[in-house]
Amino acid sequence: MDRNSSKSNIEKKRVCCEKQIRTARRRGQLLRLVDLPETTSSSVPCLRLRGDALLEIENYSGVLELTDCLIRLHTGLGILRIEGKCMLIRRADGEKLLVEGRIGSILFENNVK
Repeated sequence: MDRNSSKSNIEKKRVCCEKQIRTARRRGQLLRLVDLPETTSSSVPCLRLRGDALLEIENYSGVLELTDCLIRLHTGLGILRIEGKCMLIRRADGEKLLVEGRIGSILFENNVK
């Protein structure tokens, strides 16, 4: 690889990074403009717990483990661990998952970001 080609690749990567930064800034500005929190991003999971019997999870990537006392989900922030009793997934579509049962604890096993 010659020196000019190497400089060209570095320049392409720099331009790509700058575009990604501009896009991220615009997204943040748009979310503020429409008065939405920046955590509305599709990679950040949104959890809604109603009492100890119903948990709604948005923006999950997949189900890793499923038993009546343990559910593990892959999310943009790591693995979400839900422990309880008599739990089942009532509904699961591409973005939303609904867990019913006696929910005892919710925690992230690890943070990847």
